[in-house]
Amino acid sequence: MFEDLRDYPSTIAKIQLQILRLDRKIRTAQQDLDGYTADIEQAIATDPELKNDQQRKAKRLELMRDTKYTMLVNALADGIERRTRLEIELQLQRSEFSVRKLEYRDHIASKEAAAA
Repeated sequence: MFEDLRDYPSTIAKIQLQILRLDRKIRTAQQDLDGYTADIEQAIATDPELKNDQQRKAKRLELMRDTKYTMLVNALADGIERRTRLEIELQLQRSEFSVRKLEYRDHIASKEAAAA
């Protein structure tokens, strides 16, 4: 009845490792995006044709519509979403483990009460 109780710690640990690996990918994606954003800002700062803030803002928006920038933003967003889903799964597994432990304790208490 309670054999699967032993599986929860390893399942929880596996999810935690997945989150750890995903955190590394998210940090890398954030660094890539930050680097590309810095490149955009550098290009804007050194462009002598951009005479005022309005022109710089327009150029920034144009450069941010670039495929590479969009891919970097999407990769970061996907990583964050996957991490959130894993955190939900982790919390679900922890909660189920707690419930199963309580059921097991109740089962033992019922057997002890019946034996007394």
